[in-house]
Amino acid sequence: MATSHPDDGAPGDGPMSWVRIAPATPSPELQKVFEATRARLGYVRNSQIFMAGMPEVPIALDGLSRTLMKEGAGGLSAREKELIALVASVENACVSCTFTHAARLRAISGDPLWTAVVASNYRHAELSPRERAIADYAFRLTAAPAAIDEADLAPLRAAGIAETDIFYVIAITAYFNMTNRLLSGLGMKPNREAFEASR
Repeated sequence: MATSHPDDGAPGDGPMSWVRIAPATPSPELQKVFEATRARLGYVRNSQIFMAGMPEVPIALDGLSRTLMKEGAGGLSAREKELIALVASVENACVSCTFTHAARLRAISGDPLWTAVVASNYRHAELSPRERAIADYAFRLTAAPAAIDEADLAPLRAAGIAETDIFYVIAITAYFNMTNRLLSGLGMKPNREAFEASR
């Protein structure tokens, strides 16, 4: 039987993942990650709970996410970073990640309707020229990584995005492509709290 957990939505909601890993008590180091996540989001991610038996993995994932997404890491705004995360997650059809990053973008933007348009088709959303260049690049790197070449950076540069920030656009897109594939492969159940947040 696949693992479940008391924090895992309402009783009877089904297994947390397709992969059958026994529940585990988080290590003290992972418990700190849980506490920091709960302080930031109001809940612990199902994926973090599920991977408690291999604590080095969720700790490493959380560390890289915080490094890329924290305020002051590069010149991208929190809204721009979450736009990248959501565009990649939607293109990859990662349900858990789409719920999580739509919730974060709703909270940052204060605009649930705009966020819903981004999550449906970002091309229909009202974006600044800078945001559109970022979203277009995140989409292209996600949808056709083998086709990426140096010319794809031109719209980012034309939008006034600094070279260091281009690095962050690429790195954030790459990071969420990895986590999208991890959680999609696991069949990870999305957090109900993410779906309900900031509406």
